[in-house]
Amino acid sequence: MLPDLNNLENFTTWTTLLGSTAGFIGVPEVTAVFAADPNEVTVGEFLTLLDAADQALLETDFSFFQVLLADLPATIEDTIPPESLPEGFDLQELIDETVGLLEDLIAEQDSVLSTGFADLQDFLAEFDPTILLADALSSGFGSGVPIDFPSFDEILPEGWASGDPHLSTLDGVSYDFQAAGEYVLLQSTDDQGFVVQARMIPVNDNLSVISAVATEIDGAAVMIDATDAQPLSVGGAATALSDGGSVVVGNGIVEREGDTYTVTHPGSDGVVNEGDTQIIVQVRDDRVDLLLRPGQELLGNLEGLLGDGDGNPDNDVALADGTVLARPLAFGDIYGQFRQDWRVTTETQSLFSYDAGESLDGFYIPDQPSEEVTLDTLDPAARADAEVAAEAAGLVPGTEAYENAVIDFAQTGDMSFIDSALNLPVTEEGTAADDIMFGGLGDDYLSGLGGNDRLEGRDGDDSLVGGEGDDGLLGKDGNDILIGGPGNDRLPAGAGNDTSYGGEGNDRLGGGDGDDYMDGGNGHDGGGAGPGNDTVMGGAGNDTFNGGYGRDLIDLGDGDDRSGASFANDTMFGGDGNDLLTGGHGNDEIHGEAGDDTINSGLGEDTVSGGEGADTFIFNALFGGGTTVIEDFEDDVDVMRVTGLRNPPDPLGRLDITDTTYDGQEAATFSYGDHTVIVVGVSASGLTEADFLFS
Repeated sequence: MLPDLNNLENFTTWTTLLGSTAGFIGVPEVTAVFAADPNEVTVGEFLTLLDAADQALLETDFSFFQVLLADLPATIEDTIPPESLPEGFDLQELIDETVGLLEDLIAEQDSVLSTGFADLQDFLAEFDPTILLADALSSGFGSGVPIDFPSFDEILPEGWASGDPHLSTLDGVSYDFQAAGEYVLLQSTDDQGFVVQARMIPVNDNLSVISAVATEIDGAAVMIDATDAQPLSVGGAATALSDGGSVVVGNGIVEREGDTYTVTHPGSDGVVNEGDTQIIVQVRDDRVDLLLRPGQELLGNLEGLLGDGDGNPDNDVALADGTVLARPLAFGDIYGQFRQDWRVTTETQSLFSYDAGESLDGFYIPDQPSEEVTLDTLDPAARADAEVAAEAAGLVPGTEAYENAVIDFAQTGDMSFIDSALNLPVTEEGTAADDIMFGGLGDDYLSGLGGNDRLEGRDGDDSLVGGEGDDGLLGKDGNDILIGGPGNDRLPAGAGNDTSYGGEGNDRLGGGDGDDYMDGGNGHDGGGAGPGNDTVMGGAGNDTFNGGYGRDLIDLGDGDDRSGASFANDTMFGGDGNDLLTGGHGNDEIHGEAGDDTINSGLGEDTVSGGEGADTFIFNALFGGGTTVIEDFEDDVDVMRVTGLRNPPDPLGRLDITDTTYDGQEAATFSYGDHTVIVVGVSASGLTEADFLFS
């Protein structure tokens, strides 16, 4: 059966098979639906075409098809190369669908065409009828500019503080720090002048939270205090910031979205650019959670509770003189000299403001916490209740986020701590075994290392690295980066503008909603683009990639590759090797490049070139309705395969080849069914039977 229209990833297959089937019945109103250019026809005009096609199906007498049914399977087998069908569908399925269509039409019953048109009408009904069909399709399934593929080295580290508070250094070392007072989270060790401080207040004798965060931009202190009615202050003055608003501070900026404030420091060039240092603070009831993303210039030149960001976790959680605390971390070591070294001890050093009755020394409590709190020290009943609440919220037992949530909720009964754990950016490395790891709602980093791993990012902009083995990486929501590594990996992107790199091995890559970038790397890779405007790079190997529902760019690279386009206007490059390239319903550009390539341009106004090698250009009646321009036909080298003409007495006469010009160049043109072919660089007399294959 045809796939459901409401399954977006199947829509390209649906339209391809439906258009192929429609080609047999020869009703102009029906073929007009599939020949319409989405970039020139509006939604309203396309709906009018659908209405006319529906009416034509009702009024046309299809009884004459009865005599064709017996020979139809053989005709389809002779005219459609099996390689041109969408992945997952074989030729027999197309034959069955086409025979079923004709039988329904003969019996005057609803057919796959009439039900398909109804599905199209339902889908388009929600759009403004005056906009272009292409814009409606793009807005329905994702649009934008394909993103550049970042190398692994460009995945910058981030540190965070959340909950009671639980800390994670820039290099991924996690520990609890339940002191009270003001402390240095990060500060630069060179002349960059970067500093972030946290004010911690007690909840009970063993639990504290971060109530305020402060930093400095171009000499102005920026403080976000959850205990103030107006959380943001700049230079000691309360600063109102509406939801969605921003305020410039020196050469930096503070932005607000809901209860989240983002402070962006300018880079060394003195202006704010992508990749510059950010402090992201989520304000909760009397406390904050925060995420720190230092720019490249700061990494390795930092110190404080969140480490140095040099990429080495072994030197994190260190004293001011660089002495690293012994692992596992001991309670006495954390709340001894380590705490003292990173405590803000003078108001000159402090970036915070103080209300009446407040002071730096007043926030400091020397014996906070009085004892260490772990899962094992919790009251058993409180722990059990907390575990139920954490699992009900979707946290996975055994993960860091789960344990943090259980500890916090067991002591407070406050569901906001579970929400904090859900929003944690998870940083986790696997083992040489087969690992299963899950991210959360934040921007996660999961690395499988060895083994056949399963990594699921869930929400947020996640970075998933499979490592060695046959791994499965699922980004889900957010703009994710998926790196398979050695092995035969599966990388379905999910929603968002995702970047996927298969690496070594025979990988399967799939685009989801959004504008995705996919690179198969070395190996015989395969997959398909999604609903957005995707970029697909095959890499070395014999790859098979199909376009999705957006305007895709497919570059297959070296190897004997196969690719099919979609409903939109796609661009395909075969690269070196003997490639099979099939256009879809849009106005496509198809370039075979080096090798003996086979190109079927499909429907639409297409431009094709074979490149070096002996290339074959296929035209058949089922994929008519449009114009194909062959830019580089080589006489006595390339051939045009015309299917549907079985041993005609005068094949060239049937094609009616005439001279024309194209873009100021000599050209020959002929028509086959509803399809027009323009061959640039040759004359009509220069095309002989040797240039054609008839079947």
